[in-house]
Amino acid sequence: MSAPPSSIFRTGALERFVQGRAQLVLPAFIAPRAQVLLWLTLCTLLACGALAWSAWLPRFESGVAVVVKGPRVQDGVGPDESALLVFLSPDALASLQPGQPLVVEPSSPAAGLRADVLAVEPRVLSPQDARERFGAALLPPRAEAGPSAVLVARLQATPGAPSAEALLGARFPVSVRVGSQRLLELLVPGGAPQRSRAP
Repeated sequence: MSAPPSSIFRTGALERFVQGRAQLVLPAFIAPRAQVLLWLTLCTLLACGALAWSAWLPRFESGVAVVVKGPRVQDGVGPDESALLVFLSPDALASLQPGQPLVVEPSSPAAGLRADVLAVEPRVLSPQDARERFGAALLPPRAEAGPSAVLVARLQATPGAPSAEALLGARFPVSVRVGSQRLLELLVPGGAPQRSRAP
């Protein structure tokens, strides 16, 4: 029997070549710089999510205010004292309480006036109830169109603001701060404002 022909390759080199071909080599689909960028993007998204979960923003209910005078609207208002009679959506009644701050829209002629909620009507008033309680002359179109939650706010004099007497009978938009809600609830559709906390 003749001896096998000798190989021109060294035995060790041939074994390393065969082992290298047998190993599974995955192609590099993502460059190292792209991997760093993806990790930074992921960390940024996680940080933004944590911020949106932990950050709280004030929550407001919008309404229409009428400047009134005298104790007709509330016992705590003096005969020469001006107040705001505010009509809001009926859904706002559960969130209203005395002491909440009231914000006059900057574009309003009454901008600069400050007020705090003095009293809240305990139930939603129909247009007929509101006319009997406050008089038809004081009702804005919003109150005439349907039921309203009603509150009385005490006006505070501030430097540079128009006098309440000059605005007697004026109607303008206002907002009442009724609590706070998570920033995440504003970003997610259908966020639940009923989970908001008191101011």
